[in-house]
Amino acid sequence: MKRLFALLLCFSLLLSAVPAAFAAGAKPLALPTEPEITPLWEQISSARAVLSVNESGRATVYCSAQGTASSTTKVKIEAKLQRSWGLFWITEETFTVEKDSHIASINESYTVESGHTYRIKATVTVYNGTDSESATVKSNEVEY
Repeated sequence: MKRLFALLLCFSLLLSAVPAAFAAGAKPLALPTEPEITPLWEQISSARAVLSVNESGRATVYCSAQGTASSTTKVKIEAKLQRSWGLFWITEETFTVEKDSHIASINESYTVESGHTYRIKATVTVYNGTDSESATVKSNEVEY
């Protein structure tokens, strides 16, 4: 019985030393300084959404989208001004623009209620003849 106990003790000490030996030579992980995830779009050159709310509750909605200049035939933006409601986002207002060009933008105003958090969720579609590419972008969240 003493031999079995001594054998188990030696075995457990041996197992506890193995991870420490491997960890001693491990290098710490380096965190990236910039995000490595970038959108991979073929026809969309840029897409953005920005929201600002002044002290009177006037929200300014700005969205822009640009397609490849040489091949884009039309750009469409559908921007939804949304209000946070618990875990959900409720659409307050929708703004849409469609241009027969390689670039389009929305610059609109809307009065919001205080005590809520707002954002813009915009769907951008760039057309290249019969082909199209869509992307969804979200703005910053603004508490008012």
